[in-house]
Amino acid sequence: MPHKADPEKTESGHLAAVIQSSSPFPSRKVLDVGCGNGNLTREFAERSPCDVFGIDPGFGNLQQARSGRTIASVSITFAAAMGEALPFADGTFDVAALTSSL
Repeated sequence: MPHKADPEKTESGHLAAVIQSSSPFPSRKVLDVGCGNGNLTREFAERSPCDVFGIDPGFGNLQQARSGRTIASVSITFAAAMGEALPFADGTFDVAALTSSL
């Protein structure tokens, strides 16, 4: 049986609470490092509407992430990048998540 990450939505619920608590930030931009297939990235967007950016070094993962469902009125972007060398300026994101990444 394949492993299903966060089947009870516990992890995504806790992370969404962190994102929601960042309400003083005007834009609430979230970075999901090692986004894999994008499922958790979409959970962030659903639970706390914000701009979400998911990065992953795996081409196959990004293909899955990009082909997943969209969420109305939420910007979700997926790109190839490694957590060790983020291609963003300091202060670009209000919240960054690194979960289940090797």
